[in-house]
Amino acid sequence: MWKEMKNIVAEQIAHFPLIRRLARYEIKSTHAEQKLGLLWELLNPGLQILIYWFVFGVGLRGNSHVDGTPFIVWMLAGIVVWFFVNDALLRGSNSINSRLAMVTKMRFPMSAIPSYVILSRMYQHLAMIVIVLVVVLLNGIPLTWKLLQLPYYLFSTYVFVYAVSLFFSTLVTLVKDIQNLLQSVMRMLFYMTPILWTIDTFPDVFHGFLRLNPVYYLVEGYRASLLGGSWLWQEWPTGLYFWSVTLLLFTAGTFLHIKFRKSFTELV
Repeated sequence: MWKEMKNIVAEQIAHFPLIRRLARYEIKSTHAEQKLGLLWELLNPGLQILIYWFVFGVGLRGNSHVDGTPFIVWMLAGIVVWFFVNDALLRGSNSINSRLAMVTKMRFPMSAIPSYVILSRMYQHLAMIVIVLVVVLLNGIPLTWKLLQLPYYLFSTYVFVYAVSLFFSTLVTLVKDIQNLLQSVMRMLFYMTPILWTIDTFPDVFHGFLRLNPVYYLVEGYRASLLGGSWLWQEWPTGLYFWSVTLLLFTAGTFLHIKFRKSFTELV
């Protein structure tokens, strides 16, 4: 299995120039018939952020601060992760199934399909991070050396999403209903991730359970980087758990992908 996993990684590295070109084409084709075009990449999440801020920040919290940070800034630092994870994971999990017609014509490995779909969402993610940094500075919050660990969390997020997408892209291709199930799970997971609430809101007995959510590690890592929280090595137990789950998903995804990818052409 280690050999197969190394082959999957090697396929991503060897075909990265092609993956990058396909990712750009994916973005352009998505908004080709829309007058505002790529602007929707920021308008859609922007409108959702305003709704969440108004309901949860103003309505439920009275616009109170979180650990001395304005709620809107605190929320932005976490929700920027969720927008990428949710969108990229759902698109990535359906990437092979929705492209079965092109499978027989491809001249690159199938494992690259989820990769370029995920990378296409990364461009929006990077743009939103820049916006969050501007909002942080406009609110008088100084950037710290903790910002240097942001690339690590970016990499961790990408690897996690790819591992999950590789696993589910095979399952969804074989059993279409799994995509609907995954969408329902992601909607539930949103409210189980500390994006609109802090973990201190819950009794201590629930803290361990809430930390079992791998996205918890990513959200808290982004906040630590953007708002000056803890260093990543201070959270090594949660980090070890996160990478263990990611490796397990990647192993399972590799096994399923290698086992069934030759039969994908029969589903066309």
